[in-house]
Amino acid sequence: MPRKRIAIGLIWNNRGEIVVGQRAEGDSFAGFDELPGGHCEENESPEDAVIRECLEETGLVVHVHKLRIVVEHTYERGELELSFFDCLLLDGQDAPLSPFRWWSVDEVLGGKFPPANERILESLREHPAPIV
Repeated sequence: MPRKRIAIGLIWNNRGEIVVGQRAEGDSFAGFDELPGGHCEENESPEDAVIRECLEETGLVVHVHKLRIVVEHTYERGELELSFFDCLLLDGQDAPLSPFRWWSVDEVLGGKFPPANERILESLREHPAPIV
């Protein structure tokens, strides 16, 4: 089974908060917290995918600030390559679509995320702001 490429956005506002949602019933890891993101389409770069996914899931237009970390993770269902990007808001928007909302970094670090997110949480502990 080929490795699935996933692009995930840490959308930051000017208060140092990050957009977080909750996985829906019926999804894998239902009820867990999640950062916006999803699968890269064929011939789509992770940067383009994270911009598209953030808009689709949160309604927010973002600019990719920087690639923070790439994580490879294996589940029973297959292998994932997760690209986590620090993203900044464009157009002065500040109200994500439900179920997403703004969380402080401390709230994020105390959240219940799927195992593949462990390394991004470690990165946030070390650097609790967009990486410059």
